[in-house]
Amino acid sequence: MRYRPSSCANRSQTNANCPSNNGASELDSPLVTSASNPWADEWGKLSRQPRDQCLGRRQARRLSRRFAQVGVDTAPQRLQQMVAGAPVPDDEVTDVHFALIATQIKRDERTAKLGRLQRRGTRLLIFLGLVLVMLNFLCCVAYLLVSLTQQA
Repeated sequence: MRYRPSSCANRSQTNANCPSNNGASELDSPLVTSASNPWADEWGKLSRQPRDQCLGRRQARRLSRRFAQVGVDTAPQRLQQMVAGAPVPDDEVTDVHFALIATQIKRDERTAKLGRLQRRGTRLLIFLGLVLVMLNFLCCVAYLLVSLTQQA
């Protein structure tokens, strides 16, 4: 399937500004399919939203709290304005990029810790299962010895 720019999605094929299915264009390359927003794909879930849709109040508050945990204080209303397309100074862009990277690192650390805890719990359950098997075996041996001594 060929890539069609979003500006041509709702137009007819007869429009001269849209690349036709027969003609070659520089937009035919699969490499020219990146997001057209200023944040590229570094916004995570935010960049996958349609351009005309705003960041919700809850999402903005949650994102603001996550940013505050890594040392970047940005008001939820300001995040909503950024996503809506308001002009953003370079230092604010840098802060947001830093916060996104730092929150991703924290998420990765939590995921790794959870994985270690799950592996540790699995090993503990296997150990407890083996202890129960050993106790069962010892009880069976003791019962066998008691029954043999009663017959003799």
